[in-house]
Amino acid sequence: MVLVVLGAVGVLAFREWRSPSGRIYVQTTNGRTQLQMPTALVPVPTSLPGTGMPADTPVSAKAPSPPSQLVIPRIGVNVEVFPMADQPPTTAVVGWILGSAMPGTAGNTVIYGARAGAAAVFEHLDTLTAGDEVTVAAGSVAYVYRVTSLQEVPADQTDMLLPTSTPTLTLLTDAGIWDTTAARYTKRLVVRGTYVAAQPWSGK
Repeated sequence: MVLVVLGAVGVLAFREWRSPSGRIYVQTTNGRTQLQMPTALVPVPTSLPGTGMPADTPVSAKAPSPPSQLVIPRIGVNVEVFPMADQPPTTAVVGWILGSAMPGTAGNTVIYGARAGAAAVFEHLDTLTAGDEVTVAAGSVAYVYRVTSLQEVPADQTDMLLPTSTPTLTLLTDAGIWDTTAARYTKRLVVRGTYVAAQPWSGK
């Protein structure tokens, strides 16, 4: 079955397949690749020169959990995270792409947020710059990522969903202009971040 993610104001065609066994695949130019959800947490760097960020703390040794809150101080985002399969959020929250990694694991944690409409939370995602902090809370742990890159890609590009060998956060939203024929935006904004710290999370 083809899973098509319908955006609140458009169509986000991730071109995913969920097999009868429950496995999820992403179609790329090199064929289909299975999304695998890592379950082992990894330590963050023991030192982060020049960042002012503390080194890893014992909370990173806890069992991984699905993300529940996303905080991006630079653009005023503090929203709940819900699992997202074939339906995007219809309110001002973000969706964690099922099949992507849990926060703090050696993999690609992918989160989608709408750019416009009633569910818009990522209107200003394009103003982030390298070094900005993004916190993904999961259970009682806040996993902190630091933005490394922003890129606009064609709307049908899917390689940003693929697994990674290192702990990576991928934030997605619509970009470009509205294509009335295709009923979707022409591009997608991809923001990448790398894992830098694990801290206690109080739920605020």
